[in-house]
Amino acid sequence: MKKIHHLSLGLLAAMTVGSTLTSTFTSCVSDDEVGQHTAYFYPVRPNGMEFYADQVSDTTVVVSTDDWTAAVRNLIGDEGWLKITPEKASVAAGGMLYQTMKFQFSANKTGKARQAQVEVDVKTDKIDGISLPVTQYGWLNITVPEPRFTTQELATAEVVFKASVKAEGGKAYLSCRVYADATLQSDAEWLTIPDDAKTLKEGAHGLQFDVAANNSGAERTANVTLTSNGCSNTITYIQAAQ
Repeated sequence: MKKIHHLSLGLLAAMTVGSTLTSTFTSCVSDDEVGQHTAYFYPVRPNGMEFYADQVSDTTVVVSTDDWTAAVRNLIGDEGWLKITPEKASVAAGGMLYQTMKFQFSANKTGKARQAQVEVDVKTDKIDGISLPVTQYGWLNITVPEPRFTTQELATAEVVFKASVKAEGGKAYLSCRVYADATLQSDAEWLTIPDDAKTLKEGAHGLQFDVAANNSGAERTANVTLTSNGCSNTITYIQAAQ
């Protein structure tokens, strides 16, 4: 049986990135000679950019006083899963450029996380370049039940969503955010999804399902499947007998 770990997603991502997080946002040098040079990502994100399986794009801003070029270095997953635009920018002498950088990627249907690092080479010898970890998880953004992981290694971690419901019946709960239109299905008659919750619009949702009393004399399980942008996760609800 796999051991299940309780970890925050940010911590899980940081375990792979390691010391990169420390250097990512520290490119300014305080000497007077280089005081007019700077480069950083905005907003500052200590864990880098983090996405869920059904997301396909986002943006950040590269702030720089100098020309730069950018490239993607893959860390986990298939090479080339992350695309960035633009890959270079020019800055007027004595100026500062706030350049929007777009991230594009496909929905992650692998069930495993993938990770890359965006590395920006600043065209001056006065300051260092900057880098930004980008992680796309292989699961949907479900917060209730709390996600648990089969390992503490990001590259191999799988997610488990599981909760207990009362033997006498009542409610089961699910909180999620989906980044595309989504669907919900239950494989058990005793756990009922309301009709207006079987299809979900993009956004955050706090849901309640009706649970019948368990008079069967044995423990039983219901599997609710959430699907968004072609990516699915199963939430297992366990009900003891009365």
